[in-house]
Amino acid sequence: SDKSYLLHKAKKIYEGNFNILLYARDNYNFKRMCRLWVNADVKKAPDMVTYLDNSDPNMIRKGVLICCRSDLERQEENIKILENIQRKLQKEKIDMEIKDTFSYSYTNDYKHQKDELFEFWNTIKRKKLVITDRLHGMIFSFINGTLCIFLDNTNHKISAFYFTWLKDVPFIEEFKDLSQIDEFLGINGSCLEKGLYDFYIKEAFKILLSDITMLIDRTYN
Repeated sequence: SDKSYLLHKAKKIYEGNFNILLYARDNYNFKRMCRLWVNADVKKAPDMVTYLDNSDPNMIRKGVLICCRSDLERQEENIKILENIQRKLQKEKIDMEIKDTFSYSYTNDYKHQKDELFEFWNTIKRKKLVITDRLHGMIFSFINGTLCIFLDNTNHKISAFYFTWLKDVPFIEEFKDLSQIDEFLGINGSCLEKGLYDFYIKEAFKILLSDITMLIDRTYN
């Protein structure tokens, strides 16, 4: 099959190059890559976006952002859960906005893409809570210090990333039941304090920088 051919080709290229580092975004893919490319240098690093700190502890937050997909990666069971969540928010007259991380306008020029991205980040930063089944819906919530409840998708990449890097972050949780929404909306203030940011993520990027420096030294010295 095309998939087997591409894997074989990648294996040949990666294992035949000693000056290459391969990075997996989570524990699941790290183990998978180690099995596929036994002789390659495989390591682990978080999504690059998590290096950013866009939080604002003085931001006045209001309402809920529902940021969910409508493509093949959506779990069918999530449709009913999201319908129940929307009914609950409407019944309790809680301000609600529905928006996806994907936009067709991203195909425009770079400046427009950048403006759209920053505006989306600001939308997340102004919200009290984000409910999402998008990996970057969760990651954008993290860098903006916004409470987040996530629902997993069909390939489980959201939970894989969460349990690898964010499981100890107190303001991000996997969806369990509707009572979580009341609990999260009862929390005051911005959640991501500057000191916590270094503790959760930045150490991983120090290791990444060290790995890249070592690779450059090995290549040119």
